[in-house]
Amino acid sequence: MATKGQKKVKSARARRLTLQNLIAEGEEIWVTNRSAELTGKESGNIVLQVGSGTMIDTVVIPPGKDPVCLTDQVTPKLLADCMDLFKLVRAEALGLLDPKNAEAYYDKNKSRRKIVEEKINKFIKMKPEDVVVKKASSANVEISPKIGDICLKAKHAALSEHECLERLMEQEAVLKLDDYNYLMMNGVYNGVKRWAKDQQNKILKTELEVLDEDEDPVEAAMSK
Repeated sequence: MATKGQKKVKSARARRLTLQNLIAEGEEIWVTNRSAELTGKESGNIVLQVGSGTMIDTVVIPPGKDPVCLTDQVTPKLLADCMDLFKLVRAEALGLLDPKNAEAYYDKNKSRRKIVEEKINKFIKMKPEDVVVKKASSANVEISPKIGDICLKAKHAALSEHECLERLMEQEAVLKLDDYNYLMMNGVYNGVKRWAKDQQNKILKTELEVLDEDEDPVEAAMSK
């Protein structure tokens, strides 16, 4: 027989399903990737980095209606500290599911569980640089992995425009023309694209000034 305390927990669950309640109650966290519904465009993997320092893990949510159990990938403590996860749930890019409903889905679609696991494992085994090279292969250029990660998070509303610009400015010293070209095409936010265009213009202007300074003074005089 359930105690009064257990009945209260069940009653609270019935009233509202939230990420905070699921974590507090020690429940599994199940979500679906709703990015396609939200944007009206083709969806891709939503990738979260949880943890800090040298203890960083990757959480992958493949596109589609199949539920994904996040607590199968990382600990509830890491999920509780992942602000990007909370932002994605609030933005409805990730749909939060009752664990019972998620399990019921796989009871009816048993083959789908293995398919989803294979999708996740395939992505996790890929090196970050491999993911970036595939995105940029058509241009035959190398893009900073951090740029690719920022664009991916922006695409899925895990980072706001302000947060993107803040992170990009921190990387400004090591960014190249190819990085800015990539941002102009894939930066998601207009502010990010404008910033990338301005930075690109500064680099080009500097290069032109260097060329002018290196011009032979005799040739310069003869051309006048």
